[in-house]
Amino acid sequence: MFAKIFKLKIFLSFLLCFVCILGDYLTNRSKSRSVTKALVDNTTHGLVGLICGFILVGPFRERLTTCEAHSMLLVAYLVASGIDADHFLEARSFKLTDALNLPKRPFLHCSTIPLVIFTLLLMTLKFSKSLIACLWLSVFFLAFATHHLRDSIRRGHWFYPLGSVNPTPYPIYLIGSILLPHFMVYLISRSIHLNQSQHEEFTV
Repeated sequence: MFAKIFKLKIFLSFLLCFVCILGDYLTNRSKSRSVTKALVDNTTHGLVGLICGFILVGPFRERLTTCEAHSMLLVAYLVASGIDADHFLEARSFKLTDALNLPKRPFLHCSTIPLVIFTLLLMTLKFSKSLIACLWLSVFFLAFATHHLRDSIRRGHWFYPLGSVNPTPYPIYLIGSILLPHFMVYLISRSIHLNQSQHEEFTV
């Protein structure tokens, strides 16, 4: 069983890396400021969030109902892709050209947000130790963190009120995207003291 779980984790990690690289390649090859480019970029964000959700939820599957597990995966995709809706909210327009020509970054692209979510997660792990609450916070954290990390290869992270940092090197972005969900699994498992028997089933 351990070998099966390990192989699945490796597969999902490679799949995550492949989606990142392919999505970035197709985004860069698409015509600048086109609908196709926006759709490819947004879909890549969503798929990255979804795969991270699989990696996160898998080890705890036996502790969740089917509805809870599938809801987390759905939300992981929707939040990771839905963050870009703030472009249209900030532009107050449904036109793609307006959404892509903002004078500043829209509010959901502030990387202070995932830091706040992560802080809430640490507090929950320390004082509550509720697995469901920790997983939901981790779903939102990973959705925001991976979206911002992928965007940071072009513009860096924006930490309000401190400002922006330099763009993230591409290898760091790939490594970070792959390691983040595994780190969250480790953090939750270690903090809640789950037994090995609670990790046997990894599939959703």
